[in-house]
Amino acid sequence: MDRLPLDWSAISQYGSLAEFELLRESCTNIHALPWADSANRQAAIYQLKLECAHEERIQLNIEIQRLLTSMRDEEGELSQHAKDLNAWSPWLATELKNMLACHARLNDVHRTQIQQIFALHSYNGARVPGI
Repeated sequence: MDRLPLDWSAISQYGSLAEFELLRESCTNIHALPWADSANRQAAIYQLKLECAHEERIQLNIEIQRLLTSMRDEEGELSQHAKDLNAWSPWLATELKNMLACHARLNDVHRTQIQQIFALHSYNGARVPGI
């Protein structure tokens, strides 16, 4: 054909299929194909977004359980270290207990948020910390 070759900079500026002059003058009627219909394209986009949302939901379920596990383990370790240090260095044990109290307050904020997530009817992940 006696047309200018397409380059990526020109293609990236086109907003829709209707702007492609080359496709309008092709042998087959591309506009009549199902994928050329804007409603079908929009439905395909929504389907892809829905699939991504399902994948993200699975990942978030995993991350919530990991966060619960991490908070439990961190508080347990700090508590155990504070008990172990109490006989050897009471001052250091007191500082570690203060640090534990600060972490526990922050973790309580997270636990409140996680409880709100658990209350959602669509939440289907684990509700207890992992191992």
